[in-house]
Amino acid sequence: MAKNQITDWRAPETLTIYDVAGLEKEIFPQGPSVGNWKLDLSAVAEIDGAGIQWLMTFMRRIRQAGGSVTLTHLSDAVLQASELLGLNWHKEQGA
Repeated sequence: MAKNQITDWRAPETLTIYDVAGLEKEIFPQGPSVGNWKLDLSAVAEIDGAGIQWLMTFMRRIRQAGGSVTLTHLSDAVLQASELLGLNWHKEQGA
């Protein structure tokens, strides 16, 4: 993936401990890719600590490699979980 390419990714309905290992293989089948990502979190109805941790790790990994991550359309579940942990993701939310 080119560094200036934007990848739009829509999260599934659940981001839980049962989902994150499969997501890693789905999104990065040949290993991590650098680029600019837009993560649409509107469909997420259930998220747990593993889901939050996976999103945080995903964002850190892409940013450390020189890419960018924009969170879009945060669902109520994502907003509640992130606020509970003091993450203030609503401030990072894009259009």
